[in-house]
Amino acid sequence: MSMKKRKASTKVRSDAKKRKTDKSVPGADSSATSGAIGPAVSNFLPNDKTTECKTDLAFAPLPWFMDTAASVSLCIDRNEVPLICGPVGCGKSSIVDYLAKVRGAKALRMQISEQTDTKALLGAYCCSNSPGVFLWRPGCLTHCMTTGKWLILEDVDKGSADLPILLSPLLRGMKDSSSQVIHPNTGEPIPCHQDFRLILTLRTLSSPLGYSDYSSQLDIYLNNCTVICMNGMPADIIEQASIIQKFNPDLVPLSRRLLSDFSLLKHIGAPSGNNQRSVCSRDFFKFVSRIRNIADGSKDSALELYLNALDCFVCSQTSGSARDEVAVHLGGLFNFSREEAIKIWHSRRPELCLNRALTRVEAGRAVIPITKSIHWELQLTK
Repeated sequence: MSMKKRKASTKVRSDAKKRKTDKSVPGADSSATSGAIGPAVSNFLPNDKTTECKTDLAFAPLPWFMDTAASVSLCIDRNEVPLICGPVGCGKSSIVDYLAKVRGAKALRMQISEQTDTKALLGAYCCSNSPGVFLWRPGCLTHCMTTGKWLILEDVDKGSADLPILLSPLLRGMKDSSSQVIHPNTGEPIPCHQDFRLILTLRTLSSPLGYSDYSSQLDIYLNNCTVICMNGMPADIIEQASIIQKFNPDLVPLSRRLLSDFSLLKHIGAPSGNNQRSVCSRDFFKFVSRIRNIADGSKDSALELYLNALDCFVCSQTSGSARDEVAVHLGGLFNFSREEAIKIWHSRRPELCLNRALTRVEAGRAVIPITKSIHWELQLTK
């Protein structure tokens, strides 16, 4: 099995050797981080927009993250297709979101699964308001190719066998001026905008052996894409990088206690050989973002902290007695007895409600905003 490797320039070649992001560069303070990423990224990202993005308080630029961003950015400049590989929650999507922001690009994201209709990427006939009349609606691939947007296909390893066949002309001919993807309606090649970019992500098990769930279906991606590997962020890197200190200093004691005493977080980002979804750094940062305004030390705040911890860490585990024991152990970290923790764990029933203004959906303690499209507004006026 062969794969195309990125040819780094002399200026960033020393940093590119670490682009597998295996934490060979531990997290550092903000001054060390800025010095580490400055020369490597300045050639690929616009300086003014990079500065604007770094001022975002929700973003902490770590050296390994910025090195991976430079690798993906170089692929985009060379009109290559980057294939970002890594376990759940390692930051594959964050890399693309960061680059799209600093480069001012518009991007569409599509999650691939076993039920994804591959032909829908090109388009389909849809019903119209007139009986018996069907209208052609372009799919996300056709739309991005003709308008010059980025298309991010996540978890391509979960797609059907038709997906690599559909994408093969793009994977093999991104550097050509004309696309060989045939429009199913006209039979002509779909014109490809010069700003169009295809970015793929591939979910792998966090195993020291690499692609632990490899299949021959992935050959076309590995042979025609620039493969960029990422690993999960372990607990020691989160502590050394002082990410929580920058985000909310009041949460540092609680974060250290969870990272050192909670079993699921102590081995966060470590290699795992089973198929069960492990807790990742994304779950931890989601928990931190939820509790930043409720950690005041009262009994009510302890209950809210515990409920949010159950949502972020325990609910994703396989049902059974082992999950109940994890919930009990987690409750002990918030000073709940075994009986109290079991009662809270079994009695929690998040409610789902829609506000009257139709602007958000509240699911338990989570709030999901509603984006109203033009098509949705037109349907209401009829």
